[in-house]
Amino acid sequence: MLPDALSFDRYGSLEDIQFLTDHALSSAEGRTVSDLIRFCEEKSVVLAASMPATLELLVYTSLVERDDVGKYRLIGTSDSPDLAAALVERIFSRLVEEKALSSFIQPEAIEYDTVGDSICLRNNLIPLDYSGLKNLLISLGFFRAHPLSANLLQLSKTLEPLFEEKLIPSLKEERFPVESLKGLSLAALMRMQELNELHGREAESFVLEYEKRRVGGSLAERVRAISDLQCDAGYDIVSFENRSSTQPDRFIEVKSYSGEPTFFWSRNEVAVAEVKKGHYFLYLVNREAMDGKEYEPTIIKDPYNEVFLQEKKWSREPMSWFFSKKGS
Repeated sequence: MLPDALSFDRYGSLEDIQFLTDHALSSAEGRTVSDLIRFCEEKSVVLAASMPATLELLVYTSLVERDDVGKYRLIGTSDSPDLAAALVERIFSRLVEEKALSSFIQPEAIEYDTVGDSICLRNNLIPLDYSGLKNLLISLGFFRAHPLSANLLQLSKTLEPLFEEKLIPSLKEERFPVESLKGLSLAALMRMQELNELHGREAESFVLEYEKRRVGGSLAERVRAISDLQCDAGYDIVSFENRSSTQPDRFIEVKSYSGEPTFFWSRNEVAVAEVKKGHYFLYLVNREAMDGKEYEPTIIKDPYNEVFLQEKKWSREPMSWFFSKKGS
């Protein structure tokens, strides 16, 4: 559940917040809410409706303090000249500290847009109770409307490092905390290991660098791993067939193994492979050999036809079953 300071329906705009921090809250003795409203109205700035929410936001982000008699005063200034970026970073830093990030951003809501090379959130998976926070983040430039999809919010390019380096790891920790591993069966631990990609992470990094070398040129910078960004994409890496490609057109699922090639292939991954056909690739990485200087992964193009439908070449077996009770 989100902290109370982030649960309001409406906040002031960036211009309103800038006015508060630059002028209304600059008084050394502080001002009450009514004092602040009156001060703003004298300057033809209308903030009465959103003042309480905006002040709580500024207190939450440690830019403002409230004393025992209800007076607010500015206590901190951002190291960044960009107030919007600083507010976004402070909001999410607090959410990470309080382990409340996943109540707002669910991992299932994250999507990677291959055409626009952008991180997006599915609008319909943001809880309605947090529409005020969502709108605030839009006004601060963290999100913007996707040009082609009404259900997607595009993440600002300048804030992608914050998202990938700080927020994604926090979401993983909230979803799969270390303490949740205690007491699990061997099968459950193996499944958790697969989810956290303990082996797959090294293999994925290997393939990422391999692909950058293979593609070369300016396109190498656009080869990227998206497994952390979209949990249901059905592949780990977006790449390019060759240097004449203008959009990502090689979608790679990385599987690591030791000994003979064996791997788990999820229903979703198989379904995506069927749709993308020759643009979908399996890269099988031998963990025992990947450190070799000349080692190259086994690459299978169109694995739906070359693996899934080839029962004479590949054996497959169900490892678990999903059950649901039938209606009486």
